[in-house]
Amino acid sequence: MLVPILLCAIGGAWLDHKLGTRWISVLGFILGAIAGFQNVYRLVKKYLKDTKSPGQLQREKEEQEKASYDQSIKETE
Repeated sequence: MLVPILLCAIGGAWLDHKLGTRWISVLGFILGAIAGFQNVYRLVKKYLKDTKSPGQLQREKEEQEKASYDQSIKETE
């Protein structure tokens, strides 16, 4: 998250120096912060997609227990 902020802020400061302005570095910082937060959002979204919720784990456990019970019933018949 820090890399996009620093790169955009440094790039903005460089442009400010070359063009004689003062606002481009602030704009670069803001754009870098947006890019950094977007990267964090994507990372968290990917992590949460790969992680199962407690409800999902409970349902899977119940389904396995039911399948095991059904299998044992069939074997005794």
